[in-house]
Amino acid sequence: YMSESLYRFQLSITYLFDVVDYTLIDNGIYAYTMKNIGDFIDHVMKDDEYVRTIQVYVQGTEGESIESRLERGKTISEHLRSIDDYEQRLEAMSGYIGSVENGDFVDVSGNGFYFLRGLQDQAYEDVAFSLKIGEVSEAFESNGAVFVLMRLPLEEDYVSLHCAELLEDWQNVKYELYMNQFRESCTIDLTEYGKSIDLVAMK
Repeated sequence: YMSESLYRFQLSITYLFDVVDYTLIDNGIYAYTMKNIGDFIDHVMKDDEYVRTIQVYVQGTEGESIESRLERGKTISEHLRSIDDYEQRLEAMSGYIGSVENGDFVDVSGNGFYFLRGLQDQAYEDVAFSLKIGEVSEAFESNGAVFVLMRLPLEEDYVSLHCAELLEDWQNVKYELYMNQFRESCTIDLTEYGKSIDLVAMK
């Protein structure tokens, strides 16, 4: 059950975020907006900031250790990396994605995941950006899960079709970077009353 006061509070928070977002746009903090979406598409296609991957999320059984899943992921990775031909490797990777070995069917279209740094777990991003086009990763752990990745080339048709959501992701990452810089520059100056409060002792 949501009370009217809670609903109004949530609306206020949403409004505040919108105000901040539009302020950043109006002050030119974002290099790309819907007004220059063509430039953004060019940026995605030509800049090293973006990567596209497909993945096998090595599904674990109940109680199975990370080490065991890494070992199974190693078998998948070694098989894929033994295939020299790109198209054959991609076909084999697609086979694993559609198999019982894969526990995540978020993307079965073959389009993969387009992302920039700041959207994924650090370990996942480090592996993805270290790969060359067509290369398959070793099995690795990221945020308690085990993955095998293959990096694919960016496709302009997909980027153009999904430019709005890609732009939103890009702006969210830049927003977090901007806010982190702002937080680091902030200091807390306590009033005399504030200094008198023992926050540890408060109940």
